[in-house]
Amino acid sequence: MNCRSLAPPLFFASGVLGLIYELFWMRELTLLFGATAHAAAVTLAAFFAGQALGGGYWGGRAHLLQQPLRTWGIMELGIALSAGGCLALRPVFGWIYPDLHQLLVSSPGLMLSAKFFLSFLLLLPAAFLMGGTLPVMNQFCANAGKGRGNALLLYALNALGGVGGVLLAGIYLPSAWGYDVAYVAAMSASAAIGLIGCMARGSARSLAESAGAPRRVLPLPTGTLSVAFLSGAVVVALEVLWTRMFAQVLQNSVQTFSLILVVCVLGLALGALLAKCLVALGWLLDACLYGVLATAALLVAATPHEFVLATEGLRYSGQGLGWDEYLVHVAGLIGAVTGPALVTLGTVFPLLLARTAHSGDRQGPLLGHLLRVNALGAVCGALAAGFLLLDWFGLWSSIRLLAMLYLLVALAGEYFRRHARGWQRALPLACALLLVSALDSSRLPLVRIDPLNEDESLLQAWEDSAGTVAVVRHGDQLKIKQDNHYTLGGSGSAAAEALQGSLPVLLHPKAETVFALGLGTGITAGAALRHPIRQLYVAELLPRAVEAARLYFAPYHFGLFEDPRARVLQADGRNWLAATRQNYDVIVGDLFVPWQAGTGSLYTLEHFQAARERLREGGLFMQWIPAYQVSRAEFGVIARTMLEVFPQVTLWRGDGSPRTPVLGLLAQVSPAPLPPGARLFSGATDALELGGAQLLTHYVGRLTADRFADYRVNSDDRPVIEFNAPVTQRQQKLGQAQWLAGLPLLEFLTGIRNASGEARDPYLAALPEVLRRLPEAGLCLQRAAVEKQEGYLTAAEGSQACAEAILSESASEKSR
Repeated sequence: MNCRSLAPPLFFASGVLGLIYELFWMRELTLLFGATAHAAAVTLAAFFAGQALGGGYWGGRAHLLQQPLRTWGIMELGIALSAGGCLALRPVFGWIYPDLHQLLVSSPGLMLSAKFFLSFLLLLPAAFLMGGTLPVMNQFCANAGKGRGNALLLYALNALGGVGGVLLAGIYLPSAWGYDVAYVAAMSASAAIGLIGCMARGSARSLAESAGAPRRVLPLPTGTLSVAFLSGAVVVALEVLWTRMFAQVLQNSVQTFSLILVVCVLGLALGALLAKCLVALGWLLDACLYGVLATAALLVAATPHEFVLATEGLRYSGQGLGWDEYLVHVAGLIGAVTGPALVTLGTVFPLLLARTAHSGDRQGPLLGHLLRVNALGAVCGALAAGFLLLDWFGLWSSIRLLAMLYLLVALAGEYFRRHARGWQRALPLACALLLVSALDSSRLPLVRIDPLNEDESLLQAWEDSAGTVAVVRHGDQLKIKQDNHYTLGGSGSAAAEALQGSLPVLLHPKAETVFALGLGTGITAGAALRHPIRQLYVAELLPRAVEAARLYFAPYHFGLFEDPRARVLQADGRNWLAATRQNYDVIVGDLFVPWQAGTGSLYTLEHFQAARERLREGGLFMQWIPAYQVSRAEFGVIARTMLEVFPQVTLWRGDGSPRTPVLGLLAQVSPAPLPPGARLFSGATDALELGGAQLLTHYVGRLTADRFADYRVNSDDRPVIEFNAPVTQRQQKLGQAQWLAGLPLLEFLTGIRNASGEARDPYLAALPEVLRRLPEAGLCLQRAAVEKQEGYLTAAEGSQACAEAILSESASEKSR
């Protein structure tokens, strides 16, 4: 077999594996350091910094290699080996990070610097080798092709391979194999292609040729380096910004985020192929380059307008579509809005690579220099998007700013001005005029408001790197919306939200320290302050949600921001629990929609284990679940996972809503019955709609391991919830799956209650008989609400009468 023919498939496979590694590393470090935009930006910057070092180093030495293909194979073996080191260092970092957290928790800037340093150490070896694969493989092609490499084709093939890597790592492999097995498989594949490269007998450069190779390399023009830097910075920054843009209208599952990256990588790959075609046609490179820059500026600036038009003013996209149809719809929407801009952007850097094609032995160093500068631009783009652009300018203005940068480079192209024709010279000027007139994005909506059908009005909106947060008035009620369509809570459900914060505190005999994971409106967390606790800690990932709760929900959250017992932390709650050494009496997990990307990690084995380790003896962990967003299958997975960690788990109703019910899983460090000395029976519950022991109507029953033995465990390695819940959400919209609401919920609750039974339920064993009947009253109330919703009014009256009879008997017994 001709060894030169090995280069395309090998480099394509290298592109597949490179993106698999990048996505897996991003997820792993996000779990370790916290799901914050800053942590993601720092991790991405560290990855590209390693590639910049590798590109420069290997590019400067590629022309001296006697067997480039064998060297490339050794590099791939090195990638496999260093990737294995990354896997081994995961538990080591998990061991180091709590000490780091304790040391730097009061210094966010130093903490971010430490995260960058740790990420850099973790990713540097593999990223360094990845950065050098293109110049080394190009040198092999140059040797085989009598002095001329094919960097453009290799670059395009590597990018096309990246498309497959994103699809595998973002959609298929973790769901089918789990992350650990998929990661080991990627390492094995890297080792396999490395061995192929090592064993192939490629064209060798003689020692005399190597010795005679020129040592002095002429520098690249400043303009070329500036464009290379700008290309890396703008492309990476736009990926971040466009992901935020599509988050306003998509499901925001791990699959839809992966599709955004798939379209981005595919567009860049097609751009590289377009550049190769332009070079093959003999187009004047410099004039073509600056024309492409001007066109890219125009197309980038147009994407916000195309997006708002395609989504009919930020309307939720893909309503009523099944899972496969939804993914096709999402890919089509992303491609239609960003595709032209991506292909044009993807043409820029390959055109720069084409300038090195006739450089002889200087091609390797020049190529390495370009790759280094481009990767350094990507580092700056990641940091700028994660720390500056969205916070300073907002989404629409940030996209417009990046378009203007490209346009300024096009206008400053001296070669373009000297050699272009009249119409080509006028192109950047026409684009500049459009950017300040028709493509002015300042008039585009930030949040979708429906004043006619929904009686909505926008009170205030914020944008930053963590997301878009808005306070919306809906009739007489207030609510907080994240990324346009996800509601964080509202005043209309204030009573139910307050119950979610109070109930676990009341079930503890003497809770003093409480940790609330998630703030939202602040009502749930603030409700704990109505009881004689000593400290309350609240972790919220979105800084603007904290501001929204503080400014607009003061009448509802019980003095959360004024009470000296409370401390609101702007932090990733899972990350905080895993890192802190402080213990709590009660931990309350707020409502997290399971199908949203990232929230599945809050239902994992590892998170539940971290919560258990942070509980004092006799501590309680209450995880609230939006039953109207989970099917019986997802609930079964969550319950099975919690039962793997806690010896006793009981089920509670958050409210009696038939349409939007909330369920709570109360986990205990050690199995024990509900003590008669719990605050629930102390009479200190006057602020609640139900007083004292009547809160037992919310109790359903005790969950047993054998009932959920057939469900899978949700873990960081096998994220069942994160990958399956989005599919269920689409199936529910077509009637192919049912949420735990209405009749399905009633059937489920009845089964749990019948299995527990008032006479033999060990959780209620320490209570008098009259109190042990209260859960049955609660089930009757739930049944009455469902029957009324379904139109069975007579049956609903009977169920209501049943509940009232039990409650009356309880009140009479208590008064004796």
